[in-house]
Amino acid sequence: MVGFWNLEIAAVFVLLYCVAVIIYRLFLSPLSKFPGPKLAAATLWYEFYYEVVKEGQFMFKIQELHKQYGPIVRINPFELHVDDPDGDFYHVVFSGTAVRNKNPYEIAQFGTNDTGFGTVDHYLHRKRRHALNPFFSTASIDRLEPIMQTMIEKLCTRIDEAQKSRTPLNMRLVYLCYTTDFITTYALNSSWNHLDSPDFSPLWCRTIKETGAMSKWTKQFPFLYGFLTSMPDWLVGRLNPGMVLVLDMQRKIKSMVQDINDAKVHGEDVSLNGGPRTIFQTYVLSSPLNTGNSLLCPHDYVETWRNKLC
Repeated sequence: MVGFWNLEIAAVFVLLYCVAVIIYRLFLSPLSKFPGPKLAAATLWYEFYYEVVKEGQFMFKIQELHKQYGPIVRINPFELHVDDPDGDFYHVVFSGTAVRNKNPYEIAQFGTNDTGFGTVDHYLHRKRRHALNPFFSTASIDRLEPIMQTMIEKLCTRIDEAQKSRTPLNMRLVYLCYTTDFITTYALNSSWNHLDSPDFSPLWCRTIKETGAMSKWTKQFPFLYGFLTSMPDWLVGRLNPGMVLVLDMQRKIKSMVQDINDAKVHGEDVSLNGGPRTIFQTYVLSSPLNTGNSLLCPHDYVETWRNKLC
């Protein structure tokens, strides 16, 4: 009997807490003065419905909300969306000098909280990002031209072969193979050679699609990522066969990064200017990265590559 009363008391406290949170979000939050649906302001389930149940329709719903409420709309308890076709507000939000932390809600979906990609704090992210700056300088990009030309020649050769044999091509697969080979060559100095695949690696394209499909769930329930990675593959395959492809991709990247981190890759991984050839070696050798919990995490680049490839 005592246990029953304890459950009732706990239920009442939970209910009161939920009511207090909703009241705060609707009337006391700094965002409460901005227009938008009250349900969206009160709970993330509004976004969940359009992202998960309606399968990725939230971006289109936002367009409808702008037509109804104006250029600034509150789309969930923590976010505003700005319709800025002229770009006047863009430079305010993305100012190069402003200090602005990332949104933890947006970052949590990737399960990379201890990496450069998932760093919320502005100053820590700046230190981690500093190690990558040389890879995206004008001089570094110029040195990529021979690699790019080689890849393009291979791409054109494959297209010419298909034309001569009158074989139809799925250009999504073709360009995805090219992009993947180029990025892996630059990041790991080891191309995955998808352009050499006779059918342009349709399984790789499916893996990328499944990664995107998974993110709509992990954004709403960030704990799912760690939960799924801790499960055996056979069980994950029963729940979601495509998720196994994602995990296999991550393991492959992790293995390659670990080899670099363990110094198993030596002289051949040297760039044209004599520096370390891979992004990961640069991370290891960069002292500013010692300020966080993790010096090097391959999941950071799984997500970075997914954004580039999708």
